[in-house]
Amino acid sequence: MTSSTDTAPAEDAVTPEVTLTKISGPSEGWRQRLRNTDRRRLAAVLVVLAVLAGGVTWWLLQRGDLPEDAAFRLGDVVVSADDVDRRVDGLQALYGVQPPQEGAEKSDFLRDAAKSMAVQLMLEDEARARDIVIAAKEVDETLQALITQRYPDGGRTAFVAALGELGATEEQVRDEIRDQLLVSRLFDDVAGGVDVTEAELEETFEERREELATPVRRTLSNIVVADEQAAQAVLQRLRRGQKFAAVARSTSLDSATRDGGGSLGDVSAADLEGDYAAAAFGAEVGGLFGPVKTESGWNVGKVERALPARAAVYAELRDALRETVLAEKSLEKWRGWLSEVIKGHDVTYADGFRPKDPDAVPDIDQANVTGSR
Repeated sequence: MTSSTDTAPAEDAVTPEVTLTKISGPSEGWRQRLRNTDRRRLAAVLVVLAVLAGGVTWWLLQRGDLPEDAAFRLGDVVVSADDVDRRVDGLQALYGVQPPQEGAEKSDFLRDAAKSMAVQLMLEDEARARDIVIAAKEVDETLQALITQRYPDGGRTAFVAALGELGATEEQVRDEIRDQLLVSRLFDDVAGGVDVTEAELEETFEERREELATPVRRTLSNIVVADEQAAQAVLQRLRRGQKFAAVARSTSLDSATRDGGGSLGDVSAADLEGDYAAAAFGAEVGGLFGPVKTESGWNVGKVERALPARAAVYAELRDALRETVLAEKSLEKWRGWLSEVIKGHDVTYADGFRPKDPDAVPDIDQANVTGSR
């Protein structure tokens, strides 16, 4: 056996063990002494060694020591820094997550990633206790749906090429999918069965009447290009009378709206980035606006129509509000349960991976980015 302080953890988390002696391949002198040893004394020695091994392992675990390359230990399972890096690679391939490259943001991201991995291991323990198992067929079907959605043109070939560019493997992506399916199944098992009465719905509606009202909206169309010069060229084409939808289909970099002629649908100012919202809601109906730079690129837009604000009507919103309240109740139940699970597990983090609040339940954004781990 080997000590966890001497041997790097395998790709999967390993259990720290302790080297006491090596009895494979003994010398001839050792064989002679063994033949001359009273069998009962030998048996007693082996029992003592076994007890000592268990005691030393327990002592190592209790004193909080971690191997140099460890990110954290959960119980007797050690997860290495390389394990965390491989998990991040999988997140990039699966979700397009781009981890920060330097400074405090990178440090915080790694701490969140380590904590989310620790929480995922806890959830796997809980799932086993509830006999929750994710079949390989479910993973296959989910992966295929992902490839179809993310790589509509290149399919599996494009997916494999993307993995190669990221330095990730399909097995990492499959593991991530399995984890997500497992958490979803466990959530249903833990947080299912909530209900809401009509009186609760009506009370919630009154409390949220103002925020449930429909604000002033505008129907917008939009074209995204790479730089300001290209945006000015788009504006010139539109001002010369070319159809907005045709220019969008041939020019826009936004694959989500391009095929629809650049249509953004009905949006409020709160739905948009600040500078873009100001331009879109400052333009006349039927008018063009831009170029405006946003996170997605340089934008040229058109106001198709203006829609007035509308007060909230309970009969119209009841069903959607009910779904919202049920989701909120389920989440509250889940977070309460998860808090107890986290507090009930012994986790030791390395300095570079220790979260600010190890016992806190991960927030929604962190759970989505790092897979609830």
